[in-house]
Amino acid sequence: MLGEPPNRRTLATFRLLVNPQDSLAWATLLSLAPGIGDTLTDYIYTRARDARVQFGVALLGANEQRFPNGPRSATTAKALIQSVRTWLDAHPFPRSRQKMAGDTGWSIRQEATRKKAAVRLLQWNKRTLKMPSPK
Repeated sequence: MLGEPPNRRTLATFRLLVNPQDSLAWATLLSLAPGIGDTLTDYIYTRARDARVQFGVALLGANEQRFPNGPRSATTAKALIQSVRTWLDAHPFPRSRQKMAGDTGWSIRQEATRKKAAVRLLQWNKRTLKMPSPK
């Protein structure tokens, strides 16, 4: 189930709700995006190693600097990052992070917000990433 690309995208995006610099989540989204391959990933890993930072930090830093000397696929990566950030900005994670999903300590409003965000994420994934509908 988690091996399916639509599910991997959803899980990666949920991880970014909690930590917008999550290296695994960004690497997953890049690997699943058409037009982005090993050249861009290697470019980001090199930047991360040279700066002694994590992949997510290096990716977002390269994006802010407009991917200097980056591969052609950087244009696709910029669009992906912008799209994900726009969605994340529109669907903030509830601030009480110490409360885990399903914990009875969530207020009714927080639980409703969390469920709406999950539904919107799935809808956004289908529209933006042109994912097929589940069978």
